[in-house]
Order: sequence, then structure tokens, then C-alpha cells
Amino acid sequence: MRVLVTGANGHIGCNLLPILIEEGHEVVPFVREGADTRGIDGLGLTFARGDVLDGDALGRAAEGCDAIIHMAAVYSMSNDPEVVMAPAIEGSKNVVRAATSHGIGRIVYTSSTVSIGKRRAPVALTEADWADDAVLPYAIAKRDSERAAARLAAEAGVDLIILNPTGIYGRWDLRLTPSNAFALNWLTGRAQTVPGGTSVVDVRDVALAHARALTRGAAGERHILCAANLVSKELGARLKALFGVGPLYMPAPRWVLIPATACLEALFALVGKEPPYTRSVVKEWAHNHAWFDGSKAERVFDFKYRDTDETLIDAVSWLAHQGRFPGRLNARLSEAFPPEPAWGPSSNPNRLKA
Repeated sequence: MRVLVTGANGHIGCNLLPILIEEGHEVVPFVREGADTRGIDGLGLTFARGDVLDGDALGRAAEGCDAIIHMAAVYSMSNDPEVVMAPAIEGSKNVVRAATSHGIGRIVYTSSTVSIGKRRAPVALTEADWADDAVLPYAIAKRDSERAAARLAAEAGVDLIILNPTGIYGRWDLRLTPSNAFALNWLTGRAQTVPGGTSVVDVRDVALAHARALTRGAAGERHILCAANLVSKELGARLKALFGVGPLYMPAPRWVLIPATACLEALFALVGKEPPYTRSVVKEWAHNHAWFDGSKAERVFDFKYRDTDETLIDAVSWLAHQGRFPGRLNARLSEAFPPEPAWGPSSNPNRLKA
């Protein structure tokens, strides 16, 4: 197929594009002007430049394509809805319009488990659940944009399949997404775990599912990508066992955690830095369980999720390779978990062979 990939230079895209190339697809990476493309520069591709908010640019890029994989979004834990809403909702509408205009057969739509929700009880949610009580702007944006895209696609008769990955960890994250940032902050002591539960999936599994979604799965259906559900305190203990360092556990109630986070945000704002958590993050997940059943995706796309320890090691190895940890800790982790040969200069033209 000739496949247009929006957000091609993002975390998933940097892992997905080599798979698409190896499977014989002609890939059209759609990236913004001036975007950081280090993760895909060595793949020998010709970029289509533009923004998903520019329907004309998106339409030109879609011409002659057989499918669109739509991943472009602002992945942010900001309290400000303006940061995430327009790119998510209007961008998704423009993708469906481009597919409709050019008779494109399939859209693989990247949503998130934040559109599915969380529960106070430790239960795994399914594709039938929705985050109707979301408070995090990113969660609201992903929920509303997914619904809008699905509705428009159904009205236009466009074959749209939805993927809902949970927290994505692992390699080729050049701009530090919030998921890998959580791992970084937990290991450096900048963030703590609190009561509740979280979930994990490997970026390599997410990329493979996207590639297989081009030819598998039914139109209009959602597919959760989740390898493991963990009590947050147990995740902290697992990190400590694997890497020798880990987060403190803070068993404080929500009514303490939320105002404490507001104070933390104010302190970080004074020094011009990003806090490890925002109030919206704490309101969304503290004392809640973001647990999901990812078995449907395994069946439909015919793969097996990687072990969680393998995923965490891959993420930490990548972060150390990027020099994200403080000096001595970075050196120790790099020695204990050395980078892979393919993680050389990202412009390496032999990346696919490494």
C-alpha cells in the first residue's frame, strides 16, 4: 500500500515506519515544517510537510494513498485545554475529510486508553467503556476526537479502525513523551507513586499493531493495547528491583495530594521548569486504577505482548542512551543496560539493517 502517516516523527512513528518499509509499503511521512525528524531521517523517505490543522496540506499529501495511519496529536499532561483540544479534534476531522476526498480505503486511528477511562476499583476496562468522567484535558481531547472521527467516518462510509494504547514505554522517544518521563522521574526521585493502579505497553508492540491494522480488524471497532496492569506501589518496587533506584510511595488521600500538587506546580513555575505531575494528572489517576483488557488486540492482530520487565529495561536503556539521567546514574545504567547497535546516530542510513 501507499500509506500516509501523520505524526510520523513521534514515538510510535519512529518504531512503526521501519516495519512498514520492511513489509513493502510505500510510506509518506506527514510532518510539520521544522519538526524534529532525527528518528526517521535515516529511512530514505520523502516527507510531506504540513499540519493536520491545514486540511489543504493534508489533502495534498493524501492524494494517491491507499491508507492513512493517523497518529499526530499533542501528547501533554497540561492543565490547559487549548494545548491539546484543537489538534486532536480538528486534526482528526481533517484526516477523515482527506480520506473521503481521495477514496482512501482505511484509516488506522490512534486514540488512547484515556478515552476509555479509569475506575476506583481494581478492574480491567474494555473497549465498551468510555471516559465520560475525564478531567485531564488530554483525556477529554482524545475521547472527543475519537468519537468525532468515528462518527464522521461512519457517515462518509470510510473504513476507520481505532487503536487505544495505554502508557507507552520504550525506544526511539527523542522528545520524551509523558509516559517515558514518568519512568525517568520515578527513577530520579522527582516523582512518587501514589495509591491506585497503572498500565504498561511496549512501543514495539504498539507499532506492530498499527502495521497489522492496515489489513486486519473490523471498521469502527476499538482495540486496547495493554500488556500489563500494575498496582502503582508494586510498579515502584519493580523499578527498584530492576535498577537499584525507585520512587517513594506516598499513601496520602486525594484531598491532600491535589492541593499539594498545586503548590508543587507553583514552585516549579517560579524556576521556569515543568513539574513531574500536574493537578489534572493527580485528579485523573490518584486512587484510581487505569487498568485495561488488551486481549482483543492480541487476537485480532496476532501478536503477543512483551514482558513488562523487558519493556521497562528497554525504556531505561533508551533514556540512558539519550543521557536523560543525572551523570553517575546515567553512567551506571548505561553500563548495566547498554544501548543496541541500531541506536547509533539516528541519521544512520543503515538503520533498517542494524
